[in-house]
This record gives sequence, structure tokens and C-alpha cells, in this order.
Amino acid sequence: MSAVQNQQITSNNETFTESTYNGFKIIIRDFDGYINASNVVKQINDREHTNKQIKTLFKSVQYKDFENKLRIVLLGKIL
Repeated sequence: MSAVQNQQITSNNETFTESTYNGFKIIIRDFDGYINASNVVKQINDREHTNKQIKTLFKSVQYKDFENKLRIVLLGKIL
């Protein structure tokens, strides 16, 4: 298992946590735990040479489970 490395970023008076998880760069808004999923899907499409759509990803049970686990790993909480 690789170590999780977090970096704090401030932009437009908001703070974000930038990290990596399973080789993906993840950006989470600290205030509410919002994950920039568009960026994650773009990375998946680039890596797998696919054209997955966000709207179908969000509906899957697997995504919701992944999202909760990711928040626990990176922020230590479920929102």
C-alpha cells in the first residue's frame, strides 16, 4: 500500500486538499468534502483510453462506496 500524501491549496478564499489515491490525483474542497469528479473521470478516460460519462458514474453503487472510502482516507470523515 502506498502512502497518502496530502497538500493544502487555497484558491478564491477556499481551501482544498490535493492528494493521490490509487494513482489518481484527487482534489477535495475542505469545507464540504466535494470531490472534483470531473477531473477523476478525465484521468480514468486518459488512462484507459475510454469515454466514460460522469452522469452514469455517479449513479453506480461502486462510485458511492469509492467516494465514501476516499473521504475517510483523505479527510477522516464521511459527509
